Amino acid sequence: MEARLSAIEILQQELEKRRAEIHILEHALSVLTGGDERATDSSSSARDFKGLRIVDATERLLAEKGQSKGTKEIANELLRRGLQTTSKKWVATVYATLDNSGRFNRLGKGRHGRWVLKSEGGAQ
Repeated sequence: MEARLSAIEILQQELEKRRAEIHILEHALSVLTGGDERATDSSSSARDFKGLRIVDATERLLAEKGQSKGTKEIANELLRRGLQTTSKKWVATVYATLDNSGRFNRLGKGRHGRWVLKSEGGAQ
């Protein structure tokens, strides 16, 4: 029993070590992509968008935050929360996908444009 407990403790320590490494990598990615440095907290649903499509993950993100977001904010948050991509132009991919989906309204133009769920009727 003691050997089993020791093995569990070793695995828990390894898990914490890897979480710390992930946190460091998320922070570096956020800084490099111009994201909010405070948005690197791994405890905040860090992988809950894994396996989702851009549209579904964005719909969930906007619904839970209850506010509009810009394309770059959405793109960074999707990556941070586990959505996977190989796109070299990730922000442009997110923009085009949301624009073509018919499930979102865009308020404003250019860099200051914000996305809202279509069901909100653009009233933000």
